[in-house]
This record gives sequence, C-alpha cells and structure tokens, in this order.
Amino acid sequence: MAYFAIDSYKVFHTSLPHLSAYINLLSADGGSIRIARLNFVSDNVGDVRVIDSMSMVFVGMDISAFGGVIDTLRNEQPVYFAWYPTWATVYTGREPPGEDEPDS
Repeated sequence: MAYFAIDSYKVFHTSLPHLSAYINLLSADGGSIRIARLNFVSDNVGDVRVIDSMSMVFVGMDISAFGGVIDTLRNEQPVYFAWYPTWATVYTGREPPGEDEPDS
C-alpha cells in the first residue's frame, strides 16, 4: 500500500462515452508532486495503473461512487488517497464519533 494526503483536486466532466468524469487528486508530499487520477467509468472498475516515473496513479472507479467521493473531498479534512495492486480508496483522517458538521 502507498498513500498520500490530498492537498487539492480538480474535477472534469467529459463527453466521452467510456469516461463520464474524472478527478485529479494532487499532493505536494515532501516537495515532490504526486497525482492520482480517478476515472469514473462503467467498466474497468478497480483497474489500478501506477506510472512511477511520472509519480502518477490511474484508477478506474464505478461512476456510482462519484457523488460520495466529491462529497468527501468537499466536506472532510484531512483526506487521503491510498492504492493497492488491485484497488484504491479515498478516505478521511480520524474524527471523533458524533462530531457535529458545521452549519452551512
């Protein structure tokens, strides 16, 4: 497993039939830029490709996960990205149980 804290992200919606949307997750961990691209697709879900020379990870995620991922990125902190040979995850740091969410 490898992981990094997400410093920023960019959301893209496409007109491509095989790729509805993608999110680039960016981290400047230790001064080097790392990028993960979450491709929201209906096939190749779980496909993880790592390009070490470019410090990039490409992940196929089911399109139904888009809303939950974007909600986590917008409303939680800190947020991390981790990847394994066959799957990846976006997850939050520790929070106490029953923590109130701020009023909008």
